[in-house]
Amino acid sequence: MNNPYGKHGGDINHNNKNSNNETQSIKPYLKELTKDNLADMINKNADVIAKIIKQGSNSYTQVRKFYDELLSLQKQAQGNQNNVDSGEFEKMLPMIYLVKSKAAYARGKKNINDNLLSFLVFYIEKIKNIEQLKYFMLYFEAILGYLRLHSK
Repeated sequence: MNNPYGKHGGDINHNNKNSNNETQSIKPYLKELTKDNLADMINKNADVIAKIIKQGSNSYTQVRKFYDELLSLQKQAQGNQNNVDSGEFEKMLPMIYLVKSKAAYARGKKNINDNLLSFLVFYIEKIKNIEQLKYFMLYFEAILGYLRLHSK
């Protein structure tokens, strides 16, 4: 018997690989990172987050670009912490928060999807000190590892 919808069933957008995967939201998995829950978040959530981020228009390279920029800022902040008073980190915060607007710009150009934007905005907004930046970068590194696995 012939399928009235053609060989691809009822999926009109069968050429758009993002159409079915874009539905899972990252928002239920976004939880504040602390010293007490970081290991659990890396162990239990990082792979799930990576799979969700992989859905849609996010390339590994695009995600890595944001990671690299934040890593560079983290290294600068840690260098400043070792050499100067603790007020130096607060001077770095505008540069860290600027990454949110760069992600919004990338979303506007359709280079990333809403899930990656939500992930970056949620965690960057939580950064108020060097420890929170460190926790986020460890978590982001774990996600990046899983993302590479799922990108193959």
